[in-house]
Amino acid sequence: GLPIARPLRRGSARSRQLGASRETRRDPSSLAFRARTGAAVPDRVVLVDDVHTTGATLQACAGVLRDAGSSTVSAITWARALDDRSR
Repeated sequence: GLPIARPLRRGSARSRQLGASRETRRDPSSLAFRARTGAAVPDRVVLVDDVHTTGATLQACAGVLRDAGSSTVSAITWARALDDRSR
């Protein structure tokens, strides 16, 4: 019963992390997200992502949403990728 909003937009196709090095993936500034023009940014947001690897995507999105006026940004993911060294 909760509304679904899509207040974010990917800035460029180059900001995708597939195939990027781990160092690049950890740097949220390498991702280009921005608030959609004319879209209302909700005060409270829950981000939904398929896989949590480094957290850079969630961090970048949360930063843009907070800058655009959201006071609370939470996240839920379906899976967590583990670093081979952590096993």
